[in-house]
Amino acid sequence: MPSFPVATTGTPVSDNPPVFAVNQDGTVNASQNPARLGTVVALFVSSAGMLTPHPKDGQPGGFGPLLSMPVTAVLEYPFSDGTCCGRSPMQVRYAGSAPTLAAGMVQVNLLLPSLTSNGEAGILLNFSQPDPATGAVFSTSTTGAIWISN
Repeated sequence: MPSFPVATTGTPVSDNPPVFAVNQDGTVNASQNPARLGTVVALFVSSAGMLTPHPKDGQPGGFGPLLSMPVTAVLEYPFSDGTCCGRSPMQVRYAGSAPTLAAGMVQVNLLLPSLTSNGEAGILLNFSQPDPATGAVFSTSTTGAIWISN
């Protein structure tokens, strides 16, 4: 049965709920702690797909098990004049088991592009997954929001 990814969310700030994200400096991403552009931000997602090797049920995850299919990410950000919106692909640095969290929770580390933008930004994550019945590959996605600054 296919899974459909769900970003772990915090308090909504717009049409896109904020994803639970940790900035490269270890702070929780929020309006008062935005992620600096050009740094890495870690997002946490459930139902993102199969991990290889399979983690043991009931055990905390750890670094090692990776998503078995590719992940892509796009940042949608306000232009410096406040108008909407530019789109920029992000480099996925890690997509796999979230250390210390329950098996099946996935951590996705993204390198934010170097732009000139501040405020709330949307994130689109696309997960490729095989259909267990046919083997055909399909894509599922989830959206969320983080805070950014330059």
